[in-house]
Amino acid sequence: MSDTLELQPRTPGKTKAARAARKTDMIPGILYGLGNEPVPFQVERPVLRAAVNGAGGRHAVLTVLVPGRSAATHAVLKDIQRHPVRDNVLHIDLLEVAAPTAG
Repeated sequence: MSDTLELQPRTPGKTKAARAARKTDMIPGILYGLGNEPVPFQVERPVLRAAVNGAGGRHAVLTVLVPGRSAATHAVLKDIQRHPVRDNVLHIDLLEVAAPTAG
């Protein structure tokens, strides 16, 4: 499924580790919202690209598989931080939302 992101855990606040992750085609990020504790994560660049280039684009409601949680959750892309010159994605913020209803 192209709108599903499988998140991998990461250590927050470590700039050196984030740079190393980016070199291996991983994008660091944070998932927050719905009163839950923020979850620092990393996700593979091709998987992220496929999810945000789908039918809903950057406004799609994504299905997110969070490490340590038994069920998938839903999130929207809140922010993308890009390198000012190279335009590479440096970091993403996902906002957890209540499950969408059919309508």
